[in-house]
Amino acid sequence: MRTAATEPVKRKRNTVWQKSRENVPTMDCSARSFFNRLRSGELPITMNRKFASSLVVILGVLIAQSANLFQSLWGLSEAQEIAFCVLVIAAVFWISELIPLFVTSFVILGLQLLWLLPAMNTNAEVIKSQTFLSPFFSDIILLFLGGFVLSATLRKYDLDQRIAKWILSRTGDQPSRLLIAVIFLSAFLSMWMSNTATAAMMFSIVLPIIYKIPATSSFSRAIALSIPFACNLGGLGTPIGTPPNAIAISYLSKQGVAFSFAGWMQMCLPIVIVLLILLWWLLLKLYPPRDLRLNTESGTTSERLSMA
Repeated sequence: MRTAATEPVKRKRNTVWQKSRENVPTMDCSARSFFNRLRSGELPITMNRKFASSLVVILGVLIAQSANLFQSLWGLSEAQEIAFCVLVIAAVFWISELIPLFVTSFVILGLQLLWLLPAMNTNAEVIKSQTFLSPFFSDIILLFLGGFVLSATLRKYDLDQRIAKWILSRTGDQPSRLLIAVIFLSAFLSMWMSNTATAAMMFSIVLPIIYKIPATSSFSRAIALSIPFACNLGGLGTPIGTPPNAIAISYLSKQGVAFSFAGWMQMCLPIVIVLLILLWWLLLKLYPPRDLRLNTESGTTSERLSMA
């Protein structure tokens, strides 16, 4: 008994890395394995077609560029023609996903340094490599790294789920109150976290509620649709809520229009609140709960929410 009482309890650390690795199948993603599977016919037919079509597009662009076809058709300079080719190659890699998405970003950087930069330096103005390297660690990237760290902290210590469950357990038996709580909670978390991560977390919390709503009621659709819409709208509330916000701030600052973090929230939060209320009203009109009642006890988790 003493041994059992003093035996240390081993707890598995609930880290963000472990969460990201859960339910992810392992596979060999090396280039040699890919081409071996391609030659042996082990890849799916759709994958073979995707590889062939992507290769045809890339070769066609390279042949057209070597023949100066884009220069003669559109009147582009050599540097502009190469930039267009890099754009097409990047789009092909991103759409086909032949290589990981983050690898495509480094492919773009390599093409710019080895292919585009020499063509730009033929002019009177000399372009340095820092022009292409600096965006990879610009102020905007650092801003998003801070947002990702904040999101990882919330998820690691389950603070996001604790906040969500505490609020949802106090919505009472009115479906309209539950819906507006889900909408504003999703929007609030999306201001500080990734929209995708927020939506996935919110669905895991409200799915037990949705499953217990009778099939004859369309209100479950309202709850399900409210999460992605609210996450997208909530991302407008802060500069780190979604990448286009920070990109817009960066371009506006170059034009002499500066926005602070608080200034952005002061401008966008009223718009977000109005749009969230309109979303709540529209979902209630499209999918009315009618006489549906939800019985939620204070302090319970979402798994214990039940229908009256």
